[in-house]
Parts: sequence; structure tokens; C-alpha cells
Amino acid sequence: AFKIQFEFIAGQVVLGSKQLLKIQQQLMPAPIYSALLEGCIENGKGMTEGGAKYNTSGASMIALADVIDSLTAIKRLVFEEKSYPFTFLRLAMENNFQEPEYKKLWHEIRIGPLFGSGEAEPVEMANKITKTVAEFFHSQKNDRGGYYTTGFRSNANHVVYGRVAGATPSGRLANQPFTPGLTPDPEASPPDDIMANMCDIARLDSKTLDNCYSFNVRLNFKLEGGFQENVNNMFDLV
Repeated sequence: AFKIQFEFIAGQVVLGSKQLLKIQQQLMPAPIYSALLEGCIENGKGMTEGGAKYNTSGASMIALADVIDSLTAIKRLVFEEKSYPFTFLRLAMENNFQEPEYKKLWHEIRIGPLFGSGEAEPVEMANKITKTVAEFFHSQKNDRGGYYTTGFRSNANHVVYGRVAGATPSGRLANQPFTPGLTPDPEASPPDDIMANMCDIARLDSKTLDNCYSFNVRLNFKLEGGFQENVNNMFDLV
């Protein structure tokens, strides 16, 4: 179901991208920019016409962790443990997990495992999702002679879209921000265990993330530890 829905929506994105390119070719041919790109002068074509040596297009997506945690929760609670029917989960999301019986489900979801916790199951789900996304985009040709690449980065879009979106099976409540890029949920691991986040991201297949990604975290240092201790902690992470 996820694959079908994703390919439909992404297909509309690709279609819109090609329509935008036609407008750029007519109204924004970018001759000066083209002159600075390898291949355009040699081929006698501008960048919008596919004259450059490299002609890939890139997709930039958000909320990967929300999708991972949502599908992991559905797989575990609905299909494997059979703790709740899918209709109950849908009603819980429509209610924003506010009623007592829905809050119990919310707590079970948030217990995890979540992507970024160091557990194997969410990482396995993550690689299935990124593989599905990459296979679709890599199969799509743009109108400049290249193909589409996949990236996961936000530019603050995760906040804007989150404000108008309902609750999700990951336990994210309505009107709350989505996770940025491929950054794990802040509650996926204890505040002092950022390595679990980093290790899970390192276990993703980089070939499915060929248009770059963002991993955003905020580190809170202890004032009483002093400057050198904080530097040592950063050094240990690196």
C-alpha cells in the first residue's frame, strides 16, 4: 500500500518537474550559468536543454523517520502482535490519540523501537523504504537526458507541512512538525545517547541516498563540566 501511494504521489512530482523544465527552457534558458558548466559550450546546448556533462535531477524529501516509525508500528502492533485492528489505529489518529483508550495505544507506539534507537527492526524498515524510493526515482528520466536522484533534507518544510497534517501512526500528534530530513525522532534514544542515532543512519544504504541528506541534532552541554570536558565529549563522538 505504501509503495503504491508513494509511486502515485512521486509520479505527480516528476510530472510537475518536467512541466517546470519546459517553462525554464522557454523563459529562463540561463546562458551565463550554462557557460560555466562543463559540456554546454562543447555540446552547443544550454543546461536546460541537457548540454551539461551531468544532468541529474534531485528529489528532496522530509519525515523519513516518521514514515519508518509509522510502518514499524503498524507491522508490530497490527500484523505481528495483533494487539489492535487497523481501524482502531485509524480512529485513534483521527482523535489525535486523546481519549484514554487511544492514549494507551500511543504509549505502546512511543515505546518503540523507533528509528535511531539502535534496534535492528527500524533500520531494516528504513532500508526497505529508501530502496523503494530510490528505485522509483532512479527509473525516472528527466527531459535533460539524466535521471532523478533521492535526498532527504528539509529546509524547514517539515515544520510547515507538519502544521497542516493530522496525527500519524508513529505517534506524532496533529499539527506538530515532521522529522527533518532523515533525522530520527528526538525520543528515539536517551538524550545522552546520540551514538544510537548516528549508528542507525550509518547503517542505511548510501546508494539510495545519492542526493544528500540532513541529520540535525541539538547537543546540550553541561556548564559545570567546563569547556575542555565538552570538547572531549565532541571528540569522542567524532
